[in-house]
Amino acid sequence: MTGASIETTLELWASSLREVKGRMRGLFTQERVAASAGLFLDGLLGDERRKTGWMEQFIGLNVSSKDTFISVRDGGARIWRGKCPSDPKLIAEVIRKRAPSVKRVVLETGSLSVWFYRALKQEDLPTICIDARHAKAALNMAPNKTDANDADGLAHLAEVGFCRRDQSEGVNKLAP
Repeated sequence: MTGASIETTLELWASSLREVKGRMRGLFTQERVAASAGLFLDGLLGDERRKTGWMEQFIGLNVSSKDTFISVRDGGARIWRGKCPSDPKLIAEVIRKRAPSVKRVVLETGSLSVWFYRALKQEDLPTICIDARHAKAALNMAPNKTDANDADGLAHLAEVGFCRRDQSEGVNKLAP
């Protein structure tokens, strides 16, 4: 038995998503919901080449005032999960130890996101802050909603390339 190559499988999947995108407008009664669904599919269908593995790790951070939950993914699987105090320098140390070939660090917008974004950028980590509303739909699909699972969901979004930078007043525009 032979299987299709990964590239062939991904192209078939992308073709199906393009078809769904063309037919889905009628499913939504509110224009903003339809636009959000379209943006989600655009993120999946973007031009960025999506790799699985090859020694690149993707990090999800679920930040709170006391602790930050961290998830590290590589090759489609979680390779480490933990938490540490919400101090960007400590988090940077953990990331360097657990993910020496980090490709992307993702956190959601929130009250601490500007501080974390700036500090992690100063630590030369490839950090992206995404709009919490865009991540919410994906994170709510987890069977058990926990901070640790949210961090893993953000790492998964980073890994598959669905990371639309926050385009609002701009945490991402505040790079040092």
